[in-house]
Amino acid sequence: MTSTDRVSYGNPTRLTMADGSVLVVRVTNPDRLRWDLTAPRKGWGKATDVPMLAQTFIAWAAAKREEATDLSWEQFQDACLMIADADDEETTVIRPTTKAPTDELL
Repeated sequence: MTSTDRVSYGNPTRLTMADGSVLVVRVTNPDRLRWDLTAPRKGWGKATDVPMLAQTFIAWAAAKREEATDLSWEQFQDACLMIADADDEETTVIRPTTKAPTDELL
């Protein structure tokens, strides 16, 4: 694997914010778990009953985890205008690698 190989994990998601910025994050299992742990405490119901709330919270959790936003959940609810699937091309995570051994090292 080279340093330009992409690591594909999670669902790429595009968030359009009220200030005109666009955030692209990857929703992963920890983001969904955050929903599962928070929703019952807040009395929000099942994700199937409140799908937009669940989607927005999970997107916020991904943005927080990736440090793409410093907005609180309460602020994010009003600031996030649209959530959509993003192309894999919109998110690239570069994984650092070590150099291959050379004859000098052998």
